Amino acid sequence: MVFTPQPVVKLMVDTLEAENPGSFTDPTTTFADPFSTAGLFLMDLVHRLNTGLAKAIPDQDDRLRHILTKQIFEMSHNEILHRITIEAVSGGVPQRKTWMEDSGHFKVGDLARMTPDERQEAV
Repeated sequence: MVFTPQPVVKLMVDTLEAENPGSFTDPTTTFADPFSTAGLFLMDLVHRLNTGLAKAIPDQDDRLRHILTKQIFEMSHNEILHRITIEAVSGGVPQRKTWMEDSGHFKVGDLARMTPDERQEAV
C-alpha cells in the first residue's frame, strides 16, 4: 500500500483535466481508482465534478447522487481501506454512503492478485 500525498493528488487531477478538457463538466465521463487506499483521489474528483456539473445538474443532491452512482468507480484491496474510502468520499453522510454502496461501483478486490480473466470481469 502506498499513500498518495494531497499535493500529488492535486497534480494528478490537474493533469487529467489539462489533458482532457471538459471532463469535469461532462456528466457522462467516468473515473476509476482501482487501488484506492484513503479516497483522496476520488474526493478530489467528486469536488471537481460537483463544481463542474453545477449548470448541467443544478440541484446539489441530484448532482452528488449522479456523480457517486454514475461517474465514480472504486476498488480497494481490503475491507478496511474500502470502508475508509466510502467514509471519506461520502463525507460521512449516510444517504451518500447508501448511494455509493447500492451503485455497485465501490468494491473490495485486489487487481494485482487476480487472474487476467478475473481482472477483465472486475473492470
